[in-house]
Amino acid sequence: MVRFLSILALAAMSTPAIAGPTISTQGPGDGGASAPGAGANFVLDCRINGRAERFAIAGTVLLDRPGSVIMLDTGVYSVITDRGTVLLTSDSAQIADGPDAGKWDCVEAAAGSPAGDPGAMAALQQQLATARAALEATQGDLMTTIMERDAAQTAVAAAETRTNAALEEIEVLRSELAASLHVEETAQAALIRAEDDLADALERIEAGEAERAALETALAAARAEADMTEADMDDAAPDADVTSEAATDQGAEVMFDADAALATLEAAEISDIARAALMAAVEQARDNPDMVAEVMARLQNALGQ
Repeated sequence: MVRFLSILALAAMSTPAIAGPTISTQGPGDGGASAPGAGANFVLDCRINGRAERFAIAGTVLLDRPGSVIMLDTGVYSVITDRGTVLLTSDSAQIADGPDAGKWDCVEAAAGSPAGDPGAMAALQQQLATARAALEATQGDLMTTIMERDAAQTAVAAAETRTNAALEEIEVLRSELAASLHVEETAQAALIRAEDDLADALERIEAGEAERAALETALAAARAEADMTEADMDDAAPDADVTSEAATDQGAEVMFDADAALATLEAAEISDIARAALMAAVEQARDNPDMVAEVMARLQNALGQ
């Protein structure tokens, strides 16, 4: 149907326009109008939707009724009337739409000649004027359609440009998002490692604190024990002059075995700090007999003897 109308428009633009009087709607015998089909070279009697209709064509002009004609081929016409568009052949009338849509049977009638018939010539001029008006209207519509088409094409091109720009921007954003996700993953992994290192450091700190507290406790205990030992030794130590005099008067000699004292200290249940202090004193007494009495007193106090 679209192709048919396009052919119709092109044929209408190629038809020469001839000015003439206003179209007459008078029928046969109404003030000089020609008889039906007078001057026509193609007359077709058709039965359309139960009514009889005649189409009389002179060249490319529709006679006896308003309308226009396009000759598509020999014996084939496209007729535009107030009822719509009709495709005429020598034996049928085809209507595309409307209440008369369908293919209707026709019979070709005898055609006359318009020569010497003023009424036929006037009708021909009227039909040409109608065709010219239709052509001008069609040309205006065509120009409007062309302008609308060009505007639509321009809008489509602009939309395509915007779409391409948007797609490029989307690709850039996707790349930036992928880079951001990679950075985030790297940072997350570094954070997890840092948290693990922090946990290990805290554990080490806690262990160090516990060890320091234990050492401080042991040191305090050792100091207390050392203080008690020194106090006991001070209380129990005999006066140096008295001891010296007793030893001189009796002529006795103090016997001191440093190795036996060290072995005794190794087996004694005392603190490590007290043991270390006493063992150092024993070693000093080994080479200094004057310290023997004092060291033995300290040993006796520490060992509870």
